[in-house]
Amino acid sequence: MNQCTYCIVDMKRVNEIDSTGAKILGQISKKVNESGKYLLISHLSDDPSLSDFLKAMGVYEILDENCFFPDTDAALEWAEDNVLTQSIELAGISGEIQFEQMDILKDETSEIAVKLIRNNALEMSNRLRKGTNEVRVLEEG
Repeated sequence: MNQCTYCIVDMKRVNEIDSTGAKILGQISKKVNESGKYLLISHLSDDPSLSDFLKAMGVYEILDENCFFPDTDAALEWAEDNVLTQSIELAGISGEIQFEQMDILKDETSEIAVKLIRNNALEMSNRLRKGTNEVRVLEEG
């Protein structure tokens, strides 16, 4: 994991794990945590016997309690949120981020996109206040 910060282990298709596998999972987790990286585990709750075995082997004591996710999408979402949070902290930005502060929206052609996004967000907000749930695709013009 030298070149990545997040590793998601999808346990969805794992039917069983032996004591050697459990110990290796614990050792990997310990090394990953010591290096400031994250090992995220998904779908472990799908198989209570597998989860119980890892608890009995002491793996849960090594793993961070926040590393378990019900599915891979949830683990990926957590990793994405964490990356965004760290990026915001590194940039020294506090509070809400304005569109103009986003690198992707800084060039001249992006001014049109910002206006479209703002106009559409305002329109959707007004529709929600009126109680409609109609969603419209952004159209140019």
